Amino acid sequence: MPKPMKDYQKRGLFCEYEYCIEEQPLVGGELRCPVWGHDCPGGVAKIEICGKEISDIPEERFATDEQIKKWKEEL
Repeated sequence: MPKPMKDYQKRGLFCEYEYCIEEQPLVGGELRCPVWGHDCPGGVAKIEICGKEISDIPEERFATDEQIKKWKEEL
């Protein structure tokens, strides 16, 4: 079970489990994180305490169309 990253905000992360969320299952149900879609390693209690939604992610965290175009060109 992953441990929460205590200094996640200092590292510019949105969540204390962002560093490992992609490795978590996609089972869903009450464990599903409303932001990432994967099961939250912190469990239901953490989801309730967190209260974040995908709309809470800062705009600068999303890739722009220009960035995506550049990445595709580099492939």
